[in-house]
Amino acid sequence: MHGLSPAQMQKIAAQHNLAEAALDEAEEELERATAKVRRLRKQRRLWAEKMARAVRRGIDTIDELDRVEREEAEAERARIAEQSAEVARRSSTEEAGGMVAQEAWLRSEGEVGVFDWSSMANDVGDWSAFLDVPGVGGDVAAGGPSKS
Repeated sequence: MHGLSPAQMQKIAAQHNLAEAALDEAEEELERATAKVRRLRKQRRLWAEKMARAVRRGIDTIDELDRVEREEAEAERARIAEQSAEVARRSSTEEAGGMVAQEAWLRSEGEVGVFDWSSMANDVGDWSAFLDVPGVGGDVAAGGPSKS
């Protein structure tokens, strides 16, 4: 049994590389052709839909259909722009009205969130019961073990 010489190995590798390149090229060509078929089918479908719209509207030419559809699209864009402007106007008016109402309420309540601690007596009572946390193992107020 003989092994292959380096020259034979190089020749086989070159043939393999040529075959791989030819396969890659054929696959790319197939992908381009498939993409073209998809584009043509889509064009055919869109053309058929356009023709059906023209017939339904009683329009004789594609140019006339294009003009009518362009006018309709412009009217729709104008309608949407007007709706957007109206929503923006309402939003800013409601927001301003809400802020005015909040300011009026705050003024009627005086200084909200401010507590006058001087109104509390110096002797506030025994709060140690509130400081005893069950399960912690000690009376925080007394600094020792829990009495329970």
